[in-house]
Amino acid sequence: MSKAHDFKLALTQVIEPTGGPGVELATLEDAARFIGLMQPWRQRRPTWEHAAELLLIAATTGKQADIERATAQQNAKGTADRELALTMPHGSYSLGEIATQFNMVRLRCDKCGRRGQYRVDKLLKQYGPDIPMPDLRHELAQCPHRRNMSDPRQVRFVDRLADL
Repeated sequence: MSKAHDFKLALTQVIEPTGGPGVELATLEDAARFIGLMQPWRQRRPTWEHAAELLLIAATTGKQADIERATAQQNAKGTADRELALTMPHGSYSLGEIATQFNMVRLRCDKCGRRGQYRVDKLLKQYGPDIPMPDLRHELAQCPHRRNMSDPRQVRFVDRLADL
């Protein structure tokens, strides 16, 4: 028989997200709920999938070391990409802001020449208006020639979004 999950266990420190609904994450349950409220495209990011996995392990074992790992992964200061789920990166436009000026979003890979265009209304339905444009580019630009997924010089927007 498997051991029951105890999500009422306290994190090793209280985490205060810098954006979003203004909640404090004090327990494994708070952290799990925080991830559960994210947009699905963000939940699929490796950082947050790993955070959810560590929360489940900590709730199952109840070991202090597992709770510490889960806390460190949940805390944005400890994640590889240093992102909070509900915080807009400074200086980035959101898809909702772009939708006021553009009907289409066009991308181009400088390495292989591949091009693509996407209707903004369909992107809004799939990703929502709050997705930052750099995150949207990452989601849409699945070029097989792109070795470094974080290199913005390889896949970029064709239209000058900075002219808004």
